[in-house]
Amino acid sequence: MYTLDKIVREFMIEDLGLESIDRRYSRFLSTAVSGLRDLIYDNIGSTEKEVILSVNDNDTVDLPSDYIDYYAIGISVGDELWGLGLNQNLTAVRKDDCGNKLSSGFINNPRLSDDTINSVDVVYYNSRGESLGRNYGVGGGNNSIGEFKVYPERGYIAVSGYSGGSIVLRYKSDIDFTNGDCVVHGYNVEFIKSWLWYKYVSKSRSHNLGQIQLALQAMNKARKKTQKQHLSFTAREFISAWKSGFKGSPRI
Repeated sequence: MYTLDKIVREFMIEDLGLESIDRRYSRFLSTAVSGLRDLIYDNIGSTEKEVILSVNDNDTVDLPSDYIDYYAIGISVGDELWGLGLNQNLTAVRKDDCGNKLSSGFINNPRLSDDTINSVDVVYYNSRGESLGRNYGVGGGNNSIGEFKVYPERGYIAVSGYSGGSIVLRYKSDIDFTNGDCVVHGYNVEFIKSWLWYKYVSKSRSHNLGQIQLALQAMNKARKKTQKQHLSFTAREFISAWKSGFKGSPRI
């Protein structure tokens, strides 16, 4: 098992040739964290998280503080995750004069007469002004379980047409570590060490431009290798996917 602490210590002793760890350890650890974050932002080597989140009374779900992007949003049915439908037409949750999010509730379309409201063709709107008509798929989600739209800048997921009390969120998370206990995938070790070396020589006055360029090339080579390793697709996986009518995920 690799941790950032172990990688940094190996780098300082093996790559820098130090006899012991010195006071620069904290700086190298911080640099290693930035390198791992760079990989994750580049969609390489990130480990997905899966959490169960409660649905609020106003049809929103609060995003985790380390959320970056989602892989899947849905409900667990047996051993499978059934996804909600993405509906880009959902609007942001309305707030009252005090800035509090309004609770959801079905309100009638004010343009309809009382007689029309009692008919089977009535179009309902919720508190966010979303059309919840009787027609299947109205709104763009086309999903019988429910629909969603993520508002990362507002910190929540808006859901519509979903009656459950919780959802399952699989997502890519950010990292925020103050120590080296973070476990690192084995594919990422070489890149992080090459990242540390490049950052070290680029700030060192004892290394010339040619050495900095070589370090940069080595780091980019390690990045490509890491990417290929994470995206590798074995023959057995290919045959299994082909037989099951595999289709690529639209996310990440």
